[in-house]
Amino acid sequence: MGSKQRRRAFAGFDRHVLPLGSELAGLDYQQRGNGKGILRITAEALTLTLLKSKTSQEGVVSIVVPRADNPRAVAAIERWVQAAGIEPGTPLIRRILPNGAVGRGIVDHSINRALQVSVERYFLAIGTPLERARELAKDFSGHSGRVGFVVSAKENGAQDTDIQLTTRHKRVDMIAHYGKPAEQKRRAVHNLPGVGV
Repeated sequence: MGSKQRRRAFAGFDRHVLPLGSELAGLDYQQRGNGKGILRITAEALTLTLLKSKTSQEGVVSIVVPRADNPRAVAAIERWVQAAGIEPGTPLIRRILPNGAVGRGIVDHSINRALQVSVERYFLAIGTPLERARELAKDFSGHSGRVGFVVSAKENGAQDTDIQLTTRHKRVDMIAHYGKPAEQKRRAVHNLPGVGV
């Protein structure tokens, strides 16, 4: 029970809200509890309110994701909430116990471990040998989704400052750093019509 719904909920967050692992681990559902942020879901939107964030030490950060723009992500999070029996004011992201039961809220470093287990399972499912699957999974962390988002956005021609608004990086040079290979690929001269062999 639960682990598939939790993985899908993580994916919904990763693609559309881009929280850091510490932010994700500290989210309460619907109202403030003991966490560092709140995820509220209404008929119109998903609203992530970060009371404390690495990317904004000065104050509260709110991110609104319209339900109509991302219905699958919101639905995945709602399925997780229902499957896990999460009550308002309690941690949103929980441990999955060995017996499949849903446990208490997770800590920051558990985000990375949960992601690595999911990646390992993926590689095993496509026929990768166990040791190689574990080796590949070690390259993934809670930060991988943010970096992947930057690379994908750069490959599709997004401007650094526009990407920065979504990722909430303090400095735009970090966007340029993460996106440099994608930018080089996108701007490569051999991609111009009539150039090359």
